[in-house]
Amino acid sequence: MSEAVICEAVGLVKHYDHQGKRLDILRGVDLRLHRGDLCSVVGQSGVGKSTLLNVLGTLDRPSAGSVVFDGQRVFELPEPELASFRNRRVGFIFQFHHLLPELTAEENAAMPLLIAGVRRGQALDRSRALLTEVGLGHRLKHRPGELSGGEQQRVAIARAVITEPPLVLADEPTGNLDVATSEEIHELILKMNERLHVAFVVVTHNPSLAQMMRRRLVMRDGKVYE
Repeated sequence: MSEAVICEAVGLVKHYDHQGKRLDILRGVDLRLHRGDLCSVVGQSGVGKSTLLNVLGTLDRPSAGSVVFDGQRVFELPEPELASFRNRRVGFIFQFHHLLPELTAEENAAMPLLIAGVRRGQALDRSRALLTEVGLGHRLKHRPGELSGGEQQRVAIARAVITEPPLVLADEPTGNLDVATSEEIHELILKMNERLHVAFVVVTHNPSLAQMMRRRLVMRDGKVYE
């Protein structure tokens, strides 16, 4: 029995106007993501991989087409509802972490729950449990500047999955890490996918990470091929 479709992109088009010229980035992307999917997205620089993630994650609006989550065309939601949806239903992992420098590791990881209105004590309890699971139980009170790149990315992964969203989008999650640390992050993504049954879509230039994924997508000419 196949897994339920959690997110469907239909005819996604994205273009920008640059110095009077139209730049076509996405040219009619169709994509179905199922619960528990593990997908890599590869392709040359500039083909639109990050743009695709931003549209799927509702950080950017398409020029045409739609993104449907559980039957809801999400870009039809009013902006406050769209922001709430994004916080609850989509996790993000970026190459450069985007942790808040003034907050501790446990506070950074707890942020999606705090934004959602979960009581601080409850949110921090969940954060501590997740950070301990990803190997940072001894670094809970450290701020990002006191953590290594790999440790910061572990905090970012915990933050991405803390609401147990159906979908996590990762943009070059090991792009600035050494080989050994990259392998640890790869294994952590696989572990979270299996334990939480969260779908991961990972944009990467790392061939070994791409090969670990059950689905391998290629972007070229503004479209996605499997």
